[in-house]
Amino acid sequence: MKDLQKELLLAFSKESVSAARNRLYAALSEKAGDASTARMLHALADSEEVHARRIMMHLRGKIGSDIDEHLDELISAKRKNFTVEFFEVAEMLHRDGRETAAEAFEQFGETAKAQFELLNRRRKDGSVGTALFYVCQVCGYIAVDAPPKNCPVCHAVESKFRKPA
Repeated sequence: MKDLQKELLLAFSKESVSAARNRLYAALSEKAGDASTARMLHALADSEEVHARRIMMHLRGKIGSDIDEHLDELISAKRKNFTVEFFEVAEMLHRDGRETAAEAFEQFGETAKAQFELLNRRRKDGSVGTALFYVCQVCGYIAVDAPPKNCPVCHAVESKFRKPA
């Protein structure tokens, strides 16, 4: 990968992470009753999301156009997520006494396994057909065709599932 492409990917990553952190701190500010700081942080997050979208536009065609190659990379990453990464973080959180956070990372591992299986289905069949997808807003589990009554990972109710754009 050329140095410019690395820099563009790094900038995209930094802007995306910063936007997410600003959304988190905006929510904390709202909870603390500091509405003006919350509004400012939401504005910063919106701005950074604009930056990330524009950077992505510059990356199109520069990060590869082979969908199957991208799916192979995703499959490999998801396998690593559910076999190692999320569970290692969960263990560290358990040792630190942060049980709620540890449970979240265990759930992330379970959802990564389901994502891995979904990606492999697409890879094997060449398509996911007319399937519709619904994402649990609590743990990230992806349901296919219809949201379940309760999430199989975190047990959230059906109303916690959203259909992505």
